[in-house]
Amino acid sequence: APGSPPLPLGYWVLDVEGLERRPRGPFSGARAWMEEAPPFVGPCEHHVRDALDWAAEIGLSVNLCLHGAPGGQSGHDATGLSDGQWQPCMWDRQLTVRCLAHMARVFGRHPALAAVTVINEPSRSIPTSDLAAFYVDAYAAIREHSDATVVMPVYQRSWWWLQTYGQFPPPHFQNVAFDVHLYHCFGWDWQWCTLSGILWRAGNGLGHLPSLQAILRSGHRAVVSEWSLRLPEWDPRWPAARALAALPSDEQRAAVYAALAARQLRQFETGAEAWYFWTW
Repeated sequence: APGSPPLPLGYWVLDVEGLERRPRGPFSGARAWMEEAPPFVGPCEHHVRDALDWAAEIGLSVNLCLHGAPGGQSGHDATGLSDGQWQPCMWDRQLTVRCLAHMARVFGRHPALAAVTVINEPSRSIPTSDLAAFYVDAYAAIREHSDATVVMPVYQRSWWWLQTYGQFPPPHFQNVAFDVHLYHCFGWDWQWCTLSGILWRAGNGLGHLPSLQAILRSGHRAVVSEWSLRLPEWDPRWPAARALAALPSDEQRAAVYAALAARQLRQFETGAEAWYFWTW
């Protein structure tokens, strides 16, 4: 079920009572313009229903992903709003749970629905304890209406810490998969890594937090909803950029990317339930 293609949506699509389709305050400084900005367009969840119906017609199952949450789960534009002044307190956790409950109630028994992803890329600045508590609440809200797989992202979090100190995931979770995004280009650890080091890590998953292998070794299900062949080459100072620039032919450069793809795929095939290529 987690292997079904994701259908991302923003909270403003949903027909939830009392839902304000605007950024949350404060509206001062660089955020002052938001107070007078037009709201997101919605509700328009009939489009989601149409997509599910079309999927059912051709035998395709779908993973509904709440890509943008009320208040934003980060300041990244993937939430629907690029906000450099975003703070974790702006995320409305309780309203996000209400949105998930609504999604499960309205779409949870649709024949094309296979999974619900409860959020996309929550900020690392959200305390892990708060995120884990949200996942517990989200699971309960969805389970009231649907038996679909519940997918929970665990980006930039220590799986060991979650298990040991967070007592997460709790034992009552059933039919849950954990989602990772695995890139080899973002952050100083990748950008100052040698090209040979990146290729080595692509095969074993080391350097990712959490790694796919850490989740699988713990006996839990995992899905890689984003992976790519992007390498840190946009700054000529970085080791991988220098190594790629030194290659004498396009054929040798292509061989590097082919090796990066093959090593990642071999790793995914050890137990990930699905993996989706993200084009850069």
